[in-house]
Amino acid sequence: MSTLDLTGAVEGLGKVKLLDGNLYDIVSPEQLGVADLQRIISRRRKAIEIMAKTDATEEDLEEMLSMLIDVCASIVPDAPREEIGRLGLPRMERLINHFTTASRVNGPGGTATEGTTSGD
Repeated sequence: MSTLDLTGAVEGLGKVKLLDGNLYDIVSPEQLGVADLQRIISRRRKAIEIMAKTDATEEDLEEMLSMLIDVCASIVPDAPREEIGRLGLPRMERLINHFTTASRVNGPGGTATEGTTSGD
């Protein structure tokens, strides 16, 4: 069983331990510009729309995965994209939910994630 650890901190949104075993800082909204936050929200919404499609094509799913990797790369900018891609959909969603909930960025869905979140 693999894990995605979301460790909170007094300042900022904490760190995330990816599958490579390394800890990476999760940026706070204050570290991002308005355009970056809008892009994160927009891409996440589009990914959710694709997930909801009952007739999603392989191209749709590839686009959705690419968008989620991009969102996670914005949230954890020091993490290698390859490591983010290895997380898989459920772990990427938990990371995004942590960011949107902890930072109060308005986006669809999501529940608060505190401390450590174990794998699937």
